[in-house]
Amino acid sequence: MTVAQKRAAWAKPIRPGVLARRFLGWLVQPLLLVGGGLIIITWGAALIKIHAELAQAERMSVADAQNYALLFEQDVLRTSSEIDRTIKYLRQTYERLEGAGDWPALVSEEYTINNRTVQIAIIDRTGDMITSTAMLRPTKRIDLSDREHFKVHVGTTRDQLFISRPLLGRASNKWSIQFTRPFRRGDGTFGGVIVVSLDPDALVSNYGNLRAFTRGSFLLLGADDIVRASAGDSRYQIGSSYREGEREVITIPTGDGTTVFRSNWDGETRIVGARRVGSLPLEVIVSAPETHLSNVRREAVYYLAVAAAVTLGVVFGIGRALRRQRRRLSEITALAHNDILTGLRNRFSYQTMIGDLFKLPHAERTCALHLIDLDKFKSVNDTYGHQVGDLLLKAVAQRLSSGVRGMDYVFRLGGDEFALIQFECTRHDQAARVANRLCKLLSEPFLIEDYELRIGCSIGTVVGSDQVDTADGMLQAADMALYLSKSEGRGTFRFYDRGMDEALARRRKLEFELQQAAERGELELHYQPKLAISGEPTICGFEALVRWRHPEHGMMPPFEFIQLAEETGAIVNIGNWVLLQACKDVKALNPDITVAINCSAVQFARSDVSAAVERALIDTGLEPQRLEIEITETMLMKNDQRTLTQLEAIRRLGVRISLDDFGTGYSSLSYLHTYPVDCIKVDRSFVKTIGTERDAGPIIRAIVAMACELSLTTVAEGVETAEQLAFLQRYGCTAVQGYLFSPPRPAVEAFSKLGQEAWSKAA
Repeated sequence: MTVAQKRAAWAKPIRPGVLARRFLGWLVQPLLLVGGGLIIITWGAALIKIHAELAQAERMSVADAQNYALLFEQDVLRTSSEIDRTIKYLRQTYERLEGAGDWPALVSEEYTINNRTVQIAIIDRTGDMITSTAMLRPTKRIDLSDREHFKVHVGTTRDQLFISRPLLGRASNKWSIQFTRPFRRGDGTFGGVIVVSLDPDALVSNYGNLRAFTRGSFLLLGADDIVRASAGDSRYQIGSSYREGEREVITIPTGDGTTVFRSNWDGETRIVGARRVGSLPLEVIVSAPETHLSNVRREAVYYLAVAAAVTLGVVFGIGRALRRQRRRLSEITALAHNDILTGLRNRFSYQTMIGDLFKLPHAERTCALHLIDLDKFKSVNDTYGHQVGDLLLKAVAQRLSSGVRGMDYVFRLGGDEFALIQFECTRHDQAARVANRLCKLLSEPFLIEDYELRIGCSIGTVVGSDQVDTADGMLQAADMALYLSKSEGRGTFRFYDRGMDEALARRRKLEFELQQAAERGELELHYQPKLAISGEPTICGFEALVRWRHPEHGMMPPFEFIQLAEETGAIVNIGNWVLLQACKDVKALNPDITVAINCSAVQFARSDVSAAVERALIDTGLEPQRLEIEITETMLMKNDQRTLTQLEAIRRLGVRISLDDFGTGYSSLSYLHTYPVDCIKVDRSFVKTIGTERDAGPIIRAIVAMACELSLTTVAEGVETAEQLAFLQRYGCTAVQGYLFSPPRPAVEAFSKLGQEAWSKAA
């Protein structure tokens, strides 16, 4: 081809196909292939990583919002439920007394007091405050009829828990949220409103400084979108409105009841999680900046720079991101599944595990559930404070964990309630060994901040082979066994069996009947004479002992129903009836005859015994010096200021105080110095050994001598033989009572003995 021909060919237009083939030929050079491949691989890896990180960041942000919203919702629900139980307890106690309850006494009970509440108040049907924990007996009228939490209950028969907007209390002068329910009078009409005021900070105090949720915001809203409580990096204040316009329409599906969405807060995009609080008219809002996404965007620059230089930098960045991701996921998982205080698995973890177990066939469900409730834990909290109580819970958790096998799981379900799932357990004897070991472990003393604390525990146990068909049924069965374990004296364990359903039903029926026993005239008083023995034994008084003539079970002695009465609170009504009836019966007798009445610790804790004594004396006209109140030594061991105050008030009335069962406890002389005691009763366990090989005579002589030095009288119980009587006379005992003279008898029979002689010859 000549030069001219070549020029002519080049001058022709190049077709697209030819151009493409030439370009491809240039690209297929080895150096460019390697370089291009390296660039494509490096940048492709970087872009894929960036894309994956952005997606993962969104998932992590959503997971954060879900988990914290769930934790916040459960905390609010638990606190609200505890408050509602307190309100219902006060209402049931008042309505059970058919409108005769003493509101100041009820609201000041230990059961109703909670450090997180501002106050408890009772408003009557007109809107006036009857009482409050801040002002038990108001000296001037406090009108609350204009408050929303009062007006919402007026004119309606609905029994609803109302949760108010935050407001400044007129009596307490503190910001609070009001939880209220109405109560009824004896005729069923509206009687007023029970109000429990809660410090709003108590609902969010656990969340304001969470490091794992940097710049997070926690809001609690009512159905009216008014902020009830807030914490964290929030620009809202209590009582302000949460604007609906701040919620975007586009939401992120979660499937667990949490609504997660993006929102623009002051120009900053945030991930927001919202949940309804159970069936309450409340909603929790948890929000935080998309820190995960922001971090990824910042790191993208780094990834791209490294990708332009060397692929190894990209790989290193991926590894670092994955490690960070695993760490964050680990923190979230720990918060969702573990108890913050003790480090044990929490109720959510328990429900997950027990649910998985019940997905297995019945034959493979080889486990036992032990439901553990600490005895006397509330008294530790009340006496030493919640800080010591929390330390005690941690120590209990450590002791429980150390006392079980590695394959078993310990949970803290809440408060002082724990659970243990014992695997590879098919027989009751296997479960019994573990339950017995736990009872012994927790009965040993705990040393907490130089305090030696003794609590113990009660356990309800159900074995997977028992006839329980659901996870909820297993927990209910264990709870039923725990209830019976506690009712039988605590410090032990009980297995669930089908018969417990009937036993519990019978017990509840008996509880109901016991509440009505006094009104139905089923209670009787039997009297055992007390004889002065300085000379010939002569009746100087009687001890009144209550009996229950049950319409189905016949005559029931005290040991069959007194403990039940104390557990249910019926002991207050029974005690008041005994006090009034005994004073009536003895009023008609010789003016020198006295009557002794036993009062339990529960009566002093749940009512004002001194006021009841004063009313009985006024109503019957009995002279105060003829009445004697008997208390036990174990009651004084609690060193309760409330009890001491009531005893001093009783003593000022002119009524005598007798210390029963002396010698069976610590027998500390400090009781006799601190408490207003007039008489010591020597326990029958000492009297019955008189004349035996292990004679308790020296102990009795010491008690009588000590009482004489302190100008106290002494009464020996359980005298059954003439030898015992002679011994007690010889050593100066003031009076005696026992079967040698008479068992407890109905009033007509007991009082007929007055005036008889030769008591020492009676059977």
